[in-house]
Amino acid sequence: MSRRRSSCPRLLASVASVVGLAALNVGASTTVAASVGAVDRPPIVDEATLMREHAGYVDSIRGQKLYHVRYIRVATEQSAREWIAKLRSGARFDEVARAHSLHAESAAAGGDLGRHATCRWGKATLALLDGLRPGQVGTTPIKGSHGWGIYRLESVADIQPRSLETYRAELLAGRFVPECPWTPPMAVGVEPTPAGAGKP
Repeated sequence: MSRRRSSCPRLLASVASVVGLAALNVGASTTVAASVGAVDRPPIVDEATLMREHAGYVDSIRGQKLYHVRYIRVATEQSAREWIAKLRSGARFDEVARAHSLHAESAAAGGDLGRHATCRWGKATLALLDGLRPGQVGTTPIKGSHGWGIYRLESVADIQPRSLETYRAELLAGRFVPECPWTPPMAVGVEPTPAGAGKP
């Protein structure tokens, strides 16, 4: 699947230079100095630039979906298949995740991984999710770097891009986190985030 990349980092780099940040962390909220909002400071960017960058952001998520997923990680394929059979026979996914998943972060939330865009999932996991209806558990375990994954699709929906007003407010407050990764400008010095990064 081809990836559209947003030109938003140019605007993020502009924000960073104004408030004296050394770098931006892709995929995490950035702290922006309170002085950004000072009335005696000139605007960080002009409206035309902001609109152009917002259009790039919208283009970066065109055709993307948002998947809400629960997850259980176990050590072996055999164990994964045994648990899949139990889950499809009525065992509660959240209870099994809390008691048996090796992925501590999601296990504490009953296996809930949250909502993530198409571009954030690995190819095999995405193929599995696209074959499920909400509420279904995948019949095939997915091998990861730390074990075998069992997935349940909670919901899937088209991503609704943030409005220009919301985009502007989040960006200038340092709260803008993109749904999909991009390659930042060289001046920022941040390595691009690969698709599927952070997802088991």
